[in-house]
Amino acid sequence: MRRERFQPLGMHSAKPRFDDSGTFIGSSYVLATARDFAPFGNRYLRDGAWETHRILSERWIDLILV
Repeated sequence: MRRERFQPLGMHSAKPRFDDSGTFIGSSYVLATARDFAPFGNRYLRDGAWETHRILSERWIDLILV
């Protein structure tokens, strides 16, 4: 997850957390600095795209917007 989602955005402090069964719960289980959350939010506003590749799926963006 770090290599695929956070590193392309330059998010160095992001530390995802998982529940006991290994499932990622994104609502509040990523620890990061505000400086690292800013590019993630920017990608969200741009429909999940970073340069020429997709960081966040269109489906995920659609689910969040509901």
